[in-house]
Amino acid sequence: MALRHFFTRRGSLTPRQWLLLAAICGATAFFARQYLRVGINESPSIKARVLLVVRGLQPDARGQYVAFRWDGRGGIVRRGSQLVKIVAGLPGDAVEVGPDRLVSVSGAVVGRAKPVSSKGVPLEPIDAGRIPAGHLFVAGQSEDSFDSRYRVVGLIRQDDIVGRAYVLF
Repeated sequence: MALRHFFTRRGSLTPRQWLLLAAICGATAFFARQYLRVGINESPSIKARVLLVVRGLQPDARGQYVAFRWDGRGGIVRRGSQLVKIVAGLPGDAVEVGPDRLVSVSGAVVGRAKPVSSKGVPLEPIDAGRIPAGHLFVAGQSEDSFDSRYRVVGLIRQDDIVGRAYVLF
């Protein structure tokens, strides 16, 4: 249907057209609410401040942003919080931890695991090994990022992934 036929001659909509437009807007809002979320990053762990999270979309490459639900382990971050980090390791990648607590994934240095959190909570580095199927190694962009370098965070299960995140600002 041509756009010019959709509008009446005066440029206003008929009641039927208003109803159709309202239905389209409602369906779009429902879809967006179900699959899209805009999030504000309140932590310095990644440089992005505003992100769009596409729910249900799984990451498939290193360097992609990923949003996941935190299960509350360690008491450092509140249970149920949604965190956003960067995928640094995929299933099959090797995680190495040096004697100086330097953590690498398949030879790429991710960062040094600190001995204590900014809140004074003791932290242990992640165990060395291979990333199993269904898991990801995630990292932040700050040396203070609470990420997979630490045993309390560990590898993120794909079941806990909310979706992929895209930087807006």
